[in-house]
Amino acid sequence: MDLKTAAAVPVAYCTALYALRDVARLEMGESILIHSEAGAVGQAAITIARFLGAEEIFVTAGSKEKPAFITEKFGIPSHHVLSSRELTFGDEIAQLTDGHGVDVILNSLSEEALAIGCRSLSPFGRFIEVGKRDIVSNERLEMRQVEKKNSFSAIDLDLVARERPQRLKELLETSLRVISLERLDIIQPLSVRHASQVEEQLRTMQTGKHMGNQYEDSFTRPWLSSLFQSMSHEQWHQGIAVKAHGTDLLCETLADNLDFFILLGSASAIVGGRGQGNYGADNTVQDSIARHQAALGRPCIAIDAGVVLEAGWVARRSSLVDQKLFQQ
Repeated sequence: MDLKTAAAVPVAYCTALYALRDVARLEMGESILIHSEAGAVGQAAITIARFLGAEEIFVTAGSKEKPAFITEKFGIPSHHVLSSRELTFGDEIAQLTDGHGVDVILNSLSEEALAIGCRSLSPFGRFIEVGKRDIVSNERLEMRQVEKKNSFSAIDLDLVARERPQRLKELLETSLRVISLERLDIIQPLSVRHASQVEEQLRTMQTGKHMGNQYEDSFTRPWLSSLFQSMSHEQWHQGIAVKAHGTDLLCETLADNLDFFILLGSASAIVGGRGQGNYGADNTVQDSIARHQAALGRPCIAIDAGVVLEAGWVARRSSLVDQKLFQQ
């Protein structure tokens, strides 16, 4: 599994696994309606639902391109791919299930579409909310659904991470293990953009027309490391942009309200590095910012870490590095 694929796993598959296995308790032979199926969570939910043994999977799509994509990738019958734009999916679900409804709904829609979804549940059905729009706006539910002994649950993976970290650990481990056994399909497409394009990325997601996972690439490029005499202005600027400018911005916005502010730097700020002049300068600026903040009476300190043998570059290349050299 490459790094891009691994970056797509945590939120989407953990959300789908937690929602369908742990909360909805989807059982073999049951039916499910998945909204926004072409998105990352929707695609993960389709594969998780199949893995758990769902007999019938219905999905909704919000654009003309998405039905063809989902039918081709997952083999969902075209008459099971409904439209979430026309708000007719409730009538279609009733027709396709002979009025019985579906056992589980994984919902990301809001307002009237959410209400239609509630009415599409079968007796003892489970409605799992993964969106937050109606929750934040404090919208009301139709309590008549209680007559059918239905349940409504909201999923918030951030809350799980804070309050149940061991549960999140198990979700991640299970997702990765099943994917490694090729039991789950990988989310497609993976749209990779640089961190500088985050505004464009968010605007694309606001349209609801994106498919798959939106992946932000914040890795440092190998070409940023070079000798100072052969380094371009762009390489120099890219090398110092994150730490120096980022630290300065954090100080401007947060420093007055923090109990402590610890900056993690590198020993390159002290001893330098043959091919990392920009990186050394970056960490030197960070050290200077820490001294300046401390002079202003703020609890700020910079730690310049040296070589770490147990993790990172050296640990991954232990066969190529004479560790005794670093232990002297």
